[in-house]
Amino acid sequence: MKLFDRFSYKVFSLIVLGLSLILGLASVGVLSYESLLDSLSHILEQYFIASIIVLVVFFVWAIRSVIYGGKSSRETSSGILLENKNGKLLITRESISNLIETVVEENKEISNVSTKLEFDENNNINVYLNFSVGLNASVKDITAEVQTKIKDSVKKTTDLDIKEINIKIKNIEKLGMQE
Repeated sequence: MKLFDRFSYKVFSLIVLGLSLILGLASVGVLSYESLLDSLSHILEQYFIASIIVLVVFFVWAIRSVIYGGKSSRETSSGILLENKNGKLLITRESISNLIETVVEENKEISNVSTKLEFDENNNINVYLNFSVGLNASVKDITAEVQTKIKDSVKKTTDLDIKEINIKIKNIEKLGMQE
């Protein structure tokens, strides 16, 4: 849930809580309805322009929440939620990361792989990949091959699109030379 939506729900909850408290006190006789109405009319007369501004802000805020706040997000913090007529499927971040790391580690010139994923509203994935390469490896060739294999593998396995794959070479080291 976005920050603005969380803020909206908290403010709305506080307003409803305050109104419930006032109406509850009025219903048990602690406050009189006449004094509430007198206070409200006094506030509206004294602060007419401010009241209109607050009214317009709350009206626009409510319309925005009704139109945009009720839509379910296709992205969740734990992965991507896909829906069809038969139901829902959640593909977790971990499963996509594991798939990517498996594809990358097939190349014997690569080690110490780590991934970070970001999802956009269209279920496209941005991949941030860190790894080490072998001493005599062609970084340009390896990274181009890895990017192509990742895009193809993720598309084939999950039917999701990789928007971009950003690679950071952590280290260039001797690989597989230990005996």
